[in-house]
Amino acid sequence: MWECMISETRKGRHTGRHRKVEVCAPASPASPRRPLEIQGGGIRRDRTSQLEKIRAAGMQKSRRHDETTQSPDTGARLSQQYAQASQDIASLASRLAQHNGLRKFSATFSSRAPPLELRMLLPDLEASIELLLASLSSCTEQIAELEVPPESRLAELRETVCHYLRSEYAAAQETFNEQRTHLRALRTASPLTSPVTMPVLPMKLSGVGSVEQSISSAAVSTQCSPEMPALELVDEIKLDEDSEVDEPALPFAAVMCDVPFEGPTL
Repeated sequence: MWECMISETRKGRHTGRHRKVEVCAPASPASPRRPLEIQGGGIRRDRTSQLEKIRAAGMQKSRRHDETTQSPDTGARLSQQYAQASQDIASLASRLAQHNGLRKFSATFSSRAPPLELRMLLPDLEASIELLLASLSSCTEQIAELEVPPESRLAELRETVCHYLRSEYAAAQETFNEQRTHLRALRTASPLTSPVTMPVLPMKLSGVGSVEQSISSAAVSTQCSPEMPALELVDEIKLDEDSEVDEPALPFAAVMCDVPFEGPTL
């Protein structure tokens, strides 16, 4: 009996030790199917993302190809209009600087009349500035009216160029208006010393030029014509032997008709 009890006790101890060893032992490695399944899932995800990237790149390339094939003229027109607008902006900067120089001269030397050349230059200068502003505005409108594919590089470029040109036009127009208003105020304060001329002065100067041209043309015509109107009047006078001619008029008529004078001598 005691032997049976001892054997049962030994079996229980052995079973407890075996359970402790199983609990303390590290987990057995996973089955070979599990990592393969995880790895396969990751591979599937990588392939899907790669395919999406490839498709997106292909769509972008096809879109760019369509833009380049469908709108070569649009890009050329955009480049041409922008080049013209850039020239207008550079010319505007130069003309506005000249206009500002005339304004500063009049404001600094308020008691001194500017030269006539500067007074005659100002109207032409302001007219050229207005023409350049109109040309810049026209270029901006033509660029804005270009038909380009939406959400494309040309559309973004068109919007950027239009924004830049509109800002330059607004700045130039504001500067020109301020300078011209100041010049008009200086003319109101002192008309004699202002570079802004009255409308009558250019008309008078043009009238003087036309009168000089008419006088010079008349002088040239008189030099070129061999016959004079006085000779025609003299030809109508016929000196006959029986005709009576006053003695004071006889010498002049005789000389003009190449007739020798046979009157009394003193």
